[in-house]
Amino acid sequence: MKKIEQYRERIFAASITEIILLMLFMILAVATLYRSDRDKYGDAIEFIEKSSGQEILSDIDTLSIDSLNTSATLQKLKQKFEFSEDQEKLFDQMEELEDSLDAEESRSDSLQQQLLLMASLDSDSLLQEISDLKDQISQYEYEDMLGENPPICGLQNDPSKRLVNSQNTLIFNIYFSKTNKGKYILEFDPDQIHLNNPALINKTPNIQRQFFELKYSKTKRNSWGKGKGDYHLNFSDVHNFLSKVKDSRRINQNDPNCSNSKYMNKAHCLECYYNSQLWISDDVSKENLIEAQRIIRQYINLESDVRTY
Repeated sequence: MKKIEQYRERIFAASITEIILLMLFMILAVATLYRSDRDKYGDAIEFIEKSSGQEILSDIDTLSIDSLNTSATLQKLKQKFEFSEDQEKLFDQMEELEDSLDAEESRSDSLQQQLLLMASLDSDSLLQEISDLKDQISQYEYEDMLGENPPICGLQNDPSKRLVNSQNTLIFNIYFSKTNKGKYILEFDPDQIHLNNPALINKTPNIQRQFFELKYSKTKRNSWGKGKGDYHLNFSDVHNFLSKVKDSRRINQNDPNCSNSKYMNKAHCLECYYNSQLWISDDVSKENLIEAQRIIRQYINLESDVRTY
């Protein structure tokens, strides 16, 4: 057993000797390259410095050098290939600084390009562009304003413009019926609270009780009872009555856009719509109901639910 241990120690010592000789050979080779031609063998030297050193470190780490008599010598060799902790921190700081300098250089180039672009602009042209942009913004704001639909009278944003009691916005209860003689009747009945409102009646004199008999035609005509169209009933008198009710709330009539059919029924040109509720008798057909709803909704707001009486 003792002889086996002696053999092991000899083999182990021989291995260490081989490693040391290999390292000395590499150091000698590097020194020779430096002396002969640094420029010619620069890549090879760099490879040895960066790569081979790490391989040697790895080989040394596989040895339990702390338990050997030669550990001090090997440790010194190992330290030649290692960075100290402070050197590693310094190296990291240098890399971070280099990255920061690259980023600042990029920002500087971008700023210089912007300054060159601004310098190339003519001040008068720039002022004109700003003026054009302001005009475009004003036009967009104006078109948005024209595009708004009018509210129901009594629900305007400005309370001072409300002539309708906001708790009761129904101006008319409208009754649509067919008599036993086959006649069609459309009646507009305003709530008494509105009839007792002098300011409202002064603004819209046509807020009053109205009664219309609608003539029936087997041949479909337009809603005025003329030519060809989609209506059996003649709403000509209803047109005349409701158009005056609606026109009484028109505003900004000096604006040419308010004569344009695209904008004349928008909030910029029509302050508000009067609100109403439609009631029908049981004998009114669906076709006749649709005809009446189409006409009434051209002039005033008609609540969606239809009631029977």
